[in-house]
Amino acid sequence: MKRTWIRRAAVLPLLVLLLCCGCSKKEEPEVFTERTPVQQKEEDTAKETEAAEYRLEELNMAEGTITMRALSSGRRVRYSYDLATKFLDRYGERSNVTCFTPGQIVQIGEATEQSVLRSVSLSDQVWTYSDITNYALDLEKGVLTIGKTKYRITGSTEAFSDLAQISLDLIGSDDTLLVIGKDRNILSVVVTTGHGYLQFVNTDLFRDSLVCIGNRIYTVLTGDTVMEVPEGSYDITVANKGYGGTANYTVARNEITTVDLDLLRGEGPKKCSITFTTEVADAQVTVDGTPVPVGQALEVTYGAHVLKVTAPGYDDWQKTLIVNSPSATIALDLADEEEEEESSGGTTSGGTTSGGTTSGSASSSGTSSGGTSSGGSASSSGADDDDDDTDAEVDYLTTISEMLGNLLD
Repeated sequence: MKRTWIRRAAVLPLLVLLLCCGCSKKEEPEVFTERTPVQQKEEDTAKETEAAEYRLEELNMAEGTITMRALSSGRRVRYSYDLATKFLDRYGERSNVTCFTPGQIVQIGEATEQSVLRSVSLSDQVWTYSDITNYALDLEKGVLTIGKTKYRITGSTEAFSDLAQISLDLIGSDDTLLVIGKDRNILSVVVTTGHGYLQFVNTDLFRDSLVCIGNRIYTVLTGDTVMEVPEGSYDITVANKGYGGTANYTVARNEITTVDLDLLRGEGPKKCSITFTTEVADAQVTVDGTPVPVGQALEVTYGAHVLKVTAPGYDDWQKTLIVNSPSATIALDLADEEEEEESSGGTTSGGTTSGGTTSGSASSSGTSSGGTSSGGSASSSGADDDDDDTDAEVDYLTTISEMLGNLLD
């Protein structure tokens, strides 16, 4: 039986992008057929490939995974994505990953052998109405009236709010909606809030590095850019080439908030002293491909570094560290797969942060692929996901800023 790596604690703060997400079981509609199960699955898969339309259910920027449900069969799948993945709008033009949210209908391109998608695009086969306030929802009749036009609520219609799936009966008469459908059938109803814009300037030092916006949004800076985000207050963190910092910004509805990265760079170049510990004999730890003696301090510059841990009899474990604190100690422990499943319903559980110490566990069966900066795990990508609806949790060692606290409830 293979065993998997889990990271137990960080004595001093450091930012590490790690995420394990899973889902609890949800009953699928019963299918009556004279075909064998193998034939059924092969034909369903062929249909999905031909139609290539999925409803996006979760895009986890910390883990680098995208969870979708096929419109043709209802099968739920999860893939990884990385920096090489192209996110495209409905016209085939390059878009930003932050523009993809639950409820949207997407089409996917081919995937690598590691189940990393090469492209994800918004479907051009559906219509989208946004900022809808003049509507009436009649669940008994299965009708949503927008203005004077009636649309059908079907058994496959789903509703979303605050990036999570909700029941249709939770939609209130005062909500603002985004509705997506095909013909007269409604595919998705999204309860929306106000949005504003973050304008990043003086980005040269942090070009092609990650920016962390609050606890949910992780994206790569490709230059001075404007990004749409929900209104609210965010801790924004950057780190690259020995420089970095965190500051809080408030985004107001329909307004542009400027983030000057010259104000976040700080003095530098700065370094972090990291010590890795483990009780596993023969464990090998490398950072950026260089072996690191367990128990000895290693100095690395602020920015992104690849951490990999291997040991005989265990799955390899690889993630990307975003370093922006003076020092940290990371304890790498081990857990049997059965033990993890028993404690977390079949998936590893995310950690929380308090008082500068982080504890939790992370899946170790995969590696970052194609230069991804979020290190999605292969155990939860490119496969049918039979366990639905468990809250995904982020598990990472935090910064010395005010980012202490639970990442996801």
